[in-house]
Amino acid sequence: MTGTDQMRICYKCDYATTQPLKACPQCGQQQFRTASQIRTLGWVLAVIGAGLTIFMAWLSVVVGQVILLPNLPGTSTRFTGGPNMILFIVGVFGVVLAIGIASFSAGVFQIRNGRRNKGLVKVMLVLAAMFIIVAGIVRVFV
Repeated sequence: MTGTDQMRICYKCDYATTQPLKACPQCGQQQFRTASQIRTLGWVLAVIGAGLTIFMAWLSVVVGQVILLPNLPGTSTRFTGGPNMILFIVGVFGVVLAIGIASFSAGVFQIRNGRRNKGLVKVMLVLAAMFIIVAGIVRVFV
């Protein structure tokens, strides 16, 4: 296959064609991506998702030690919040961790299949919206 007859996929509705169209005949989107371009974006998404997941797991361990083991020798940081603050911290960390896992999963799907998984994209958007809403609520009440 040469570059001109490679399968192109509409990024909005998943319409597939080998024709060099300017716009998708189904949805009007003007951007087609090849499977190799989608796989490349999948690698980026998987690396970002894995990095976010690893970072949040590490941060959870560090913060968990500060909360649960405040009297360890050499500990200079103490947690002074109450049970509600612990629930908030765990909730925020959980949502960010879930975004990382969903991003990694979506990236792996794109790498394996050469197309994106709209369900995983929706999950990531819902999680991101939840994170923004929780942040806004906290700003109001804290």
